[in-house]
Amino acid sequence: VNLTVNILPVSVPVISGNSTICSNRSAAFLLSGIVPSDHILWSAGQGTALSSLTDSVLQVVFTQASSDSVSVIVTSSDGCMSDASFPVTVLDGPTPVIEGLDPVCKFDTSYYSVPEKIGHTYQWTVVGGSIVSFGIGHSIEVYWYLEGQGSVSCREISPDGCDSLAMKYVNV
Repeated sequence: VNLTVNILPVSVPVISGNSTICSNRSAAFLLSGIVPSDHILWSAGQGTALSSLTDSVLQVVFTQASSDSVSVIVTSSDGCMSDASFPVTVLDGPTPVIEGLDPVCKFDTSYYSVPEKIGHTYQWTVVGGSIVSFGIGHSIEVYWYLEGQGSVSCREISPDGCDSLAMKYVNV
């Protein structure tokens, strides 16, 4: 008995991207090693997909610090399947929220703060006023000298280098 066996080609998917990312920040993962007729189905692990799960690029955001992974299943037009997984370390990214007065009077001094996290650094910027206190910590005092809409912004940076920017508009 002669038997002919046809071995069908199968794609070898490869995922690339950053293996260490910050929570609450979008991250992109790229799929290579496939052909245009392949069907793609991503899994974002514990993250939330921001793009289609069937494209060659996956945009995802993770909201919690964790060890996680993204994975993909690739199915050829002949029905052959292959898969790949990519480990991801998700670092705790800051999520500052600025508290403070709004509205304020011209020539008033007002206090603004974000919740303090040990080891984090803070970079403050003010439009329409001046920082009159030491502006490196989690709080500042602002002297408002321009009428109209001003703003207070704070970039919080974690020890791992993850950062986030918060802004608060202030009516003067």
